[in-house]
Amino acid sequence: MVYGRPLCSSDVMPKILWIKNKEPEVYAKTYKFITASTYLTAKLTGNYVVDKFLGLASFNPLYGSDWKPVEEYCAPICRPDQLAEIHEATDVVGYVTKEASLETGLAEGTPVLTGTDDSGAEAISVGVVSPGKMMIQIGSSIYMILGTSSLIDDERLWREEFIVPGLCDISAGTNTAGSLTKWYRDTLFPDALEKEKSGGADAYQTMMEGVAEIAPGSDGLITLPYWAGERTPINDPDAKGIVFGLTLSHTRAHLYRSALEGVAFSINQQLKLMEDHDVPIDQIFVTGGGTLNGTWMQIIADVLGKQISSPLVNIGASFGDALMAASAIRYPGFETYDKMLDFIRPGRTYLPDMKNHDKYKEYQKLYDELYEANKELMHRVHRLSLGE
Repeated sequence: MVYGRPLCSSDVMPKILWIKNKEPEVYAKTYKFITASTYLTAKLTGNYVVDKFLGLASFNPLYGSDWKPVEEYCAPICRPDQLAEIHEATDVVGYVTKEASLETGLAEGTPVLTGTDDSGAEAISVGVVSPGKMMIQIGSSIYMILGTSSLIDDERLWREEFIVPGLCDISAGTNTAGSLTKWYRDTLFPDALEKEKSGGADAYQTMMEGVAEIAPGSDGLITLPYWAGERTPINDPDAKGIVFGLTLSHTRAHLYRSALEGVAFSINQQLKLMEDHDVPIDQIFVTGGGTLNGTWMQIIADVLGKQISSPLVNIGASFGDALMAASAIRYPGFETYDKMLDFIRPGRTYLPDMKNHDKYKEYQKLYDELYEANKELMHRVHRLSLGE
């Protein structure tokens, strides 16, 4: 374990090592090990850079706290010069070259920022620029980022220096969200998909029929959404999904509502761990495609017992990128970010139903216990599935 947490599936270092061991011919020809944002910046300017948020987190522990490659950790993995230079996300690190201008149509000499990853930019798009501001990104998976005033060490979660100078964050991830609803669509609601293909209502809209009328807790169903293993807080790639409490009275609408509630329980489980560190949470924005499902958002608000809002401008990372560009070019430095906060406003707000929240508390306790009670069985069935 380094930098306060174990290595996980999103870390770059094990991937480089895999290439080194499994594809030595590719490794031998590699000039740089970089991210997508680094690649784009390099193609535009010729300079290989990565922002501190992405560099220090995803390349953990190849860079030190001084933002320089650590030779001790790099030695068995790659050469230090094969890593990009770390800069602030809003640093101008070069200008569009003549060659890039011809290829892209961008004006030669246009300033280019370091940039960052999709989740970081999306967090900026909803105002995660100071402690207590939080984003819950609901796409194929869940990614949560909470601004903090200092680094918090908890191996069940992730933490790093955030994009905004002087701001740190706690982050967490649930492996399945939209990917889980897609599985339900394809597996249990093929008729809804066929209806959509024939010009009918969107399949996900059809799947919600009757879901809102089912009581919190789905009449005794609890879903562990570990269809693809799980990231935080259990960091277990071999974890398996569970639908617990099935009876003959349950319908596919119950199963679907329980899946939506399971994702909400996962969010709440991680949020509670963050709150255990006495970190204030005074604003929660939800972003991504999941926000189109108002019933799901209300379930999340009820499970959390907190107000959540979707942003008025809900285009995500690209809006955050635009705000960072404005910060770099027109308003140098995030200390003047308040000038741009005027653009970040709630679109729809969901207030928690505290009666439902009280009902969900007991289901949350069961959810929190289900993994530990079944962990060994999950690992056994995983080994069996591999023929071991």
